[in-house]
Amino acid sequence: MYTDIALVFAVTLLIAVLISGQTQRTFLSTSVLFLFAGILAGPSFLRLSDVQPENPVETTLATLALVSVLFTDGMKVRLDELRRIWRLPSRALLFGMPLTFVIMTVAAHLIFSLSWLEAALIGAILSPTDPVFISQLIESEGIPQRLRHLLGVESGLNDGIALPVILILLQLITSETPEPLLMLGELIGGVLVGIAVPWLFIKFEQRIRFLYVGTIYEPLNAFAIGLFVIVLCEALHVNTFLAAFSAGITVGNVSTEVRVAFEGFGRTLTELLKLAALFFFGLLINLNLFVDSGPANYIFAAIVLIIARPVAIYIVLWKQDIPNLEKATAAWFGPKGFASIFYSFFIFQFALPNGYELFNILAFTIVLSIVAHSSTDVFFGRYFQRAAERAAEEPISLEDALEGIQEGQPSADPP
Repeated sequence: MYTDIALVFAVTLLIAVLISGQTQRTFLSTSVLFLFAGILAGPSFLRLSDVQPENPVETTLATLALVSVLFTDGMKVRLDELRRIWRLPSRALLFGMPLTFVIMTVAAHLIFSLSWLEAALIGAILSPTDPVFISQLIESEGIPQRLRHLLGVESGLNDGIALPVILILLQLITSETPEPLLMLGELIGGVLVGIAVPWLFIKFEQRIRFLYVGTIYEPLNAFAIGLFVIVLCEALHVNTFLAAFSAGITVGNVSTEVRVAFEGFGRTLTELLKLAALFFFGLLINLNLFVDSGPANYIFAAIVLIIARPVAIYIVLWKQDIPNLEKATAAWFGPKGFASIFYSFFIFQFALPNGYELFNILAFTIVLSIVAHSSTDVFFGRYFQRAAERAAEEPISLEDALEGIQEGQPSADPP
């Protein structure tokens, strides 16, 4: 069984490598490719596997991928940059994300008749956004910096922010006698381990003069720290996921050298794990879910994609001095991506009573979001690129040039 699946994955990876250049210029997406390759190999077509989401192999893969994503996302969080550009991302995270969560929770409760805890779990899992599915937009040279920072910082942090809420909800749903102090201790313990271990290791490495890292091992420095954090958390029975996110933030801000050395290796490793998890996610999806679904799934997905986030973002950015096109872009691009996929696997790890029903609701919405957002980002990126090129060709007035200089932005010579 696994040989056939590995063969399909390998062929898909080869195709992804060959078309990777085209994905930067067209609506093609390697993420969508792996998702549909998994669906093709799954129960709807080739039936190469009877993969079950609760199997140890699959849950281990999902766990490793999530830990890797949280660790690398944490390393991207630059505290010094956040102090400079905190205003818009903080509004999206502190007000927009909770408002989006509330809208989706109410919708899930009313549409599917779920309990409030189950509906809140659906809302929490779908709250994080993922920059991978809008990479062509974020990497476009023409996108305004404030919009790039808003989408990038928000997506980098909301995975870690949603995680404690999801874990607490899972405990409340599955435990007849939840122990809040024990849950809080596990969460705080994970954060403390994630901060203390990298800080102590890096400081020790910097203080001991006769120790130095060989060039070939430099990318493994952060990897070794992250691996030790994960194993230590398992031994201490504290939260591994929050520890991974905290460790990433600590490494990225304590040592620039360690962070830079890990970037290339970490990006490749995380991308491979993400694609593997996305392929596995596709294996679990039966297309009958889309064919036989009643209007409830479509109504809920529409609310999630075109109402919940857009309404929340427009409210939090209402009086901000931002062009309407940038507001519309930030409102539309809230893709439900890898974090939502990984968090949906928790449903089976915690053996929720209505696990398959909840998973199908999540899978339906996530698949539509991946297709919709990863197929439209290139067009928005092109628009901003053309707008930037037109602006560069137009002469500017002396007043605009002086204003740009006062704001610290480079500008063309005034006529």
